[in-house]
Amino acid sequence: MDSTTRVLTILIILFAFAAVAIAIQFVRRRREAFPLIASDAYTAMPQVVGAGIESGRPVLIAHNGDALGGTNTPFALIAAEMTYQIAYRAAVGGVAPVMAISESTVLPLAYGTLTRAHKARNRLAGFISPDHVHWAPAGNRSMAFAALLTGMLRTHNAAGAVFTGNYGSELALPLWSATRQRVPTIAATHNIEGQAIAFALADHAMLGDEFSLSGAYLGSDSTALGGVVAASILRIAVIVGLLIPTLYIVGDEVTGGAISRLLAGLFGGGS
Repeated sequence: MDSTTRVLTILIILFAFAAVAIAIQFVRRRREAFPLIASDAYTAMPQVVGAGIESGRPVLIAHNGDALGGTNTPFALIAAEMTYQIAYRAAVGGVAPVMAISESTVLPLAYGTLTRAHKARNRLAGFISPDHVHWAPAGNRSMAFAALLTGMLRTHNAAGAVFTGNYGSELALPLWSATRQRVPTIAATHNIEGQAIAFALADHAMLGDEFSLSGAYLGSDSTALGGVVAASILRIAVIVGLLIPTLYIVGDEVTGGAISRLLAGLFGGGS
């Protein structure tokens, strides 16, 4: 890495940290000034949990394909945050979510997330974690894991189902089964193929980076919302950074080099 690239990288990182820090402070003072774009999936999630509390039935959370310690670690942590928000609400009624996971490295994270949510509600005494997390070995695009989910929907009499992780076309099997059983479904997969299936079959599908915003939509922590605001600022900065040189090159061609001569004159490079 040459010195120019190194300096630019450092400046970008510093700008990103500054944007996050400033956005968090603004959000803490005026949270209502930063409304989020309406999301059907996040609007429906508390309703699904509430229906489960009223009926005494658990919500099934099925996480597939993202392990800790690899390149997909951020996705596993994002799924854990969504699990926490669901479990935190479900703990009011004493009905913990039932989890199905395909990666053994996520087992401690799953237990820890459910325990933390119940502890935050002071309901830990009535929570038995081994009964709520199920592990089944499966690889990518595993039909066996998808078949397991169809069985769990019925055996646990799920009030709703939330699918997170790296699903592909196999997601169609549990979604179709849930539709037949009239179980409301929310799909939050980061795989583009899985998003297409979710858009067609799920009651509510999270598209793009929407699946990573559960803390901002469902939580009360200003840090999560500040991160979303900072991400929006950085996204605009990147767009502007791409447009400026594009407009310069195109404009210079159209005006026969007039822009180059103007800039040269302004910065002392001649007339």
